[in-house]
Amino acid sequence: MLMEASHSQEAALCYAPVSLSLADFSTLLGKVYQGPMEQVPWSKALELIRAHLRANYVTLILRSPASDRPGLMVHASEQGGTTLPGEAMYNNYYYALDPFVGLPADRVVTIDEQLGTGAWCNSDLYQQFLKPLGIRYLLGADIRTDDGVECRFRVCRNADAPDFSEADKAICAVLLPHLRRAVDLHSRMDVVESERTLYASAIDRMLVGMAILDETGAIMRTNSAADEILADKDGIRIARGSLDVEYAQENRQFQRLLRQAIMGHIGTAPAVMEAMSITRPWRTRSWAC
Repeated sequence: MLMEASHSQEAALCYAPVSLSLADFSTLLGKVYQGPMEQVPWSKALELIRAHLRANYVTLILRSPASDRPGLMVHASEQGGTTLPGEAMYNNYYYALDPFVGLPADRVVTIDEQLGTGAWCNSDLYQQFLKPLGIRYLLGADIRTDDGVECRFRVCRNADAPDFSEADKAICAVLLPHLRRAVDLHSRMDVVESERTLYASAIDRMLVGMAILDETGAIMRTNSAADEILADKDGIRIARGSLDVEYAQENRQFQRLLRQAIMGHIGTAPAVMEAMSITRPWRTRSWAC
């Protein structure tokens, strides 16, 4: 009994609530918003959350597993790394036994609150999957963005730790709106990247030379037909990162059209589409500008 009491006291001291300073909170928010741009999204933010809550795992499920596809998850682990032991087993089978799903949107709850201690500890997921991994306590929230993206945020502690406190839940509740915005940003970035890839692929298949310029006239991208034309340096070429026409009169006209196009793009002048021909002494080749 004395040893058990001593062990309980040590656990209580180890997991005693630690206040989150303004500096620590600012650092954590920075990692949350930096998350969409990391190679493994949110890996740094999840590790900070794990360390502060003294959890053995923190998971962000970006796409829930289903019978026709695996889940997409990011983890922070006390062993290090961004993978969870048994993740493949969860994706293939145990996800269907998970009772900690369909939580109220943007509300932090524990598994014992949601199911009751007895029901949770007797559940197949706990007995067959999580208990052998040393996981006893779960804290979670489901995140739903305005665009319909759904994610699950889960924090795990082992059996030697106490259950999550109200202070632990309060910290996660404060973070939830920021995680939701960051997830929304990640989703929008994925859409933009998909559109960019599709657009770039379409441009590359075109037989007419095309160049994409930024608001200063600098070349951002060219397709293969344009690369061949510019490589000839016959009538038009690249000079200081921009397009330059060989003959002075044509170059003045080209630069004027380019300035008009840029002004139309940024809204300082009406958007007008114009075309011109460029003299190419050594070869006749189509060019769109």
